[in-house]
Amino acid sequence: MLNADHAVDRTCERRVPAPDMLGAGSRHRAFFDVLHALAESHPDWFAMQAGLLVLRLVDEWLAPGSTLASAAPWRIRAVQVAVERIPAGNPARSILTGIVIAIEHAKVPDVRVVAPRLMAYGRSLDYDAKWTLAADVYRTIAAHVHPSIDSELAIDANMRLGYCLRMQGDLTGAELAYGQAAQVATAAGDAGRVLHTRLGDAALALTRGNLPLAESILDEILVHAGLAPEHVTVRSMALHDRAVVAHARGQYEQAIRFAYDALRLSKSLTGRDRVLGDIANAFQALGVRSTARDAFLILAATAQEQYVRWAVTVNLLEIATLDHSEPLFWQHQAALEDQALPGPLEAHYRYYLGQGLQTFGRSEHAQAALARAKQLSEEFGLNQLSFQIDALSSKIVAGQRAEARRSQPAPASVEDVAFAIAEMKELAGIGA
Repeated sequence: MLNADHAVDRTCERRVPAPDMLGAGSRHRAFFDVLHALAESHPDWFAMQAGLLVLRLVDEWLAPGSTLASAAPWRIRAVQVAVERIPAGNPARSILTGIVIAIEHAKVPDVRVVAPRLMAYGRSLDYDAKWTLAADVYRTIAAHVHPSIDSELAIDANMRLGYCLRMQGDLTGAELAYGQAAQVATAAGDAGRVLHTRLGDAALALTRGNLPLAESILDEILVHAGLAPEHVTVRSMALHDRAVVAHARGQYEQAIRFAYDALRLSKSLTGRDRVLGDIANAFQALGVRSTARDAFLILAATAQEQYVRWAVTVNLLEIATLDHSEPLFWQHQAALEDQALPGPLEAHYRYYLGQGLQTFGRSEHAQAALARAKQLSEEFGLNQLSFQIDALSSKIVAGQRAEARRSQPAPASVEDVAFAIAEMKELAGIGA
């Protein structure tokens, strides 16, 4: 057992004690939980350990009356050694190094010195779908930032925190984070960021299945954002979410038009990935599988975020089933089977896996996949998916097997979008 006073600084030790042994309470518990779950040989071990040590260093440095830099430079160096053990090529290594160097050279403790790098660290965890860890980082920023002095940073940290909590299914926590962001934006008189925080309200309404409320909020945002250049990002995001609502209503061509408008406005690589994914989903719902497949293949090869790559592979699995392409089905299944998918995404994966297994004559295995999908759908309140699982299970019991269905041509109203996606795939050099 490590000595509690020095556990976080002795980077030669690999075992990490429980947080209460360090007097940390619940602070950074997400990192402790991950480290305790990882084998010491796991490739993420050093990155997770270094992340924890850097966050605790930040806490100590920003504590009232801190003399860390002058009294204990060896502690800073010890954390730097831990960071240097992260494998080269892991983006966390350079980000965490920057935080430690900034603390070492700062004249006085000031969260603004490290906040941009902490935000970057949170986003790097975000990209890998490590939302529990990313939420911990954003909480750290929000806890140390003074909202009246650094309102933009406080708003951004709370908005990202809200997103991470929503992706974990913690809608109450997400609502509190979005509400805090809105409160800070209103107090600062920042009209653009007030509009941005309303996107969080719309996302929560959509997640809860309240489509009329989500649509009303988004239409209000679009009216207030107008065509003003300073609101272009918010407008793009609102158009994207409006496309999601249209899709949920079964208005697929309208969803494509909203999403394509959002795509042309978006300057964010991750934002563009998500919009393209939703355009593909709408084409797939219309039966235009050739265009949907093109978009999904682009994303599988180029998407910034792990979650997006997982989601599009699930969609490619479904398309392979509908096309009765068994080799491609097994290829996509192999890419997903051992991944630690978030619960709702795993529920959809198991459903489409069951659909494919039934199509290819493996009914017994299909039922097992659907049983797991049903369990997850009930756990996460995915009512519509649960109905689909029951319907497919009934078909399997009745011995029914799906027939191959031909891909449909793109409707005239969205032919231009289908053509643009085909050009994107060709320019990216992606094969069939």
